[in-house]
Amino acid sequence: MTQAPTTGERIPLNTFAISFGLVGLAGTWTATAESLHLPDAIAETFWGIAFVAWLVLLVIHLVAGRRSLQSLATQIRHPTQGPFAAVPLVVGLLLSTHLIHVAPIVGSALIIVFLVLLTAFIAWFIAQWLLGHIAIESLHGGYFLPVVAAPFIAALSMTRVGAPALAVGLFGIGVFFWILVMGLFVTRLMLHPPLPAPLLPTLAILVAPPAVAGNAMFALGEGTGARAQVILAALLVLMLAVQVALIPVYRHLQFSLGFWSFTFSPCAAATFAITWISIARPPGWFAWSITLVIVVTALVAVIAIRSTRLAVQSHMSRVASTRGTRASASDL
Repeated sequence: MTQAPTTGERIPLNTFAISFGLVGLAGTWTATAESLHLPDAIAETFWGIAFVAWLVLLVIHLVAGRRSLQSLATQIRHPTQGPFAAVPLVVGLLLSTHLIHVAPIVGSALIIVFLVLLTAFIAWFIAQWLLGHIAIESLHGGYFLPVVAAPFIAALSMTRVGAPALAVGLFGIGVFFWILVMGLFVTRLMLHPPLPAPLLPTLAILVAPPAVAGNAMFALGEGTGARAQVILAALLVLMLAVQVALIPVYRHLQFSLGFWSFTFSPCAAATFAITWISIARPPGWFAWSITLVIVVTALVAVIAIRSTRLAVQSHMSRVASTRGTRASASDL
């Protein structure tokens, strides 16, 4: 019995951004269906797609990881890859939160499981900072995921299981690290070399904190009139304006699976805006909501199509390379 050939590095953890973007889109469609009293068939379809993508990615990483010479522990400790290890746990938390609508007991149990795993990872991640294992030059947008976005999303999940006090505590953790990491990140960008091109898409994650924080506050019962919500909305608008200003930079980037970093943040922002609009009901609110969900759906669809093309081209290149190697060997 022959063993599968080993390879060098493992599959990058940022590929889980695919399932993250899809689950974000599913959440946007759910918010749209609830706000506009529309059938939830489209939303449930996207939730199913997100679940399948998450499961497939887990299997691919598991299988490929067994053939790799690099251990999972080494990958998680890597200053670039490490923060993205929180993404599959956050996606699992969001999927479990949605499962409550169908299977409350199972969904609640899974939420607790993923919350425990996420808490353990965040604690370990912060410990690495305290031990001086991460240089400031290594910081990128992905560092907001485990200590900022994850607590805000977990706060929303806790409201679904009837634990508002825990939700408020998690929200406070998110706010604390949002301020801390934002200060460090801006300092890194201003005083150190620019981010490498492959990591520039992670700048889109700057949109996520005010959006997911706002969604969590809505779940906690804070309406559009709350001062904190107004502040979050203003921050969200500013971060979106920053992304618009960065479009000329993004346009020169070579497409890669890292572009999935562009998907979750606008979906979270759209969810926040649609919920806000449905409460405030300004003139044309219905059309605004439909426009927002169509725009983010089109964005995810374009990236998904380009990713599929990239995967096909990569597969064809590997096949051609394998055939060329075999042909060369037969000539010897």
